[in-house]
Amino acid sequence: MKIVCMKTGGFMGSQLSCVIELDELSPVEKDGFEAVQEKSLKDDKMRDSYVYKFEFPDKNKEDEIEIDETLVTDRMVPFINKVDSKLK
Repeated sequence: MKIVCMKTGGFMGSQLSCVIELDELSPVEKDGFEAVQEKSLKDDKMRDSYVYKFEFPDKNKEDEIEIDETLVTDRMVPFINKVDSKLK
């Protein structure tokens, strides 16, 4: 399964993206990905923070998850670190 990852925001309004294959994730990163899939976490008050957006084009329906960087949990960190290492 492909995961389209985007990181947008910050005070400069930057946008970075990458594609990650589920097969390339380690077990710890997969656990972090499962935590990300549980729900979107957005804080509209945090205008200068980054927002991670994940889309799953291989699924039949258009799923989209958004996570504000200030709301990332410890369980999500390994997956978020993987995303950050691949962003362009």
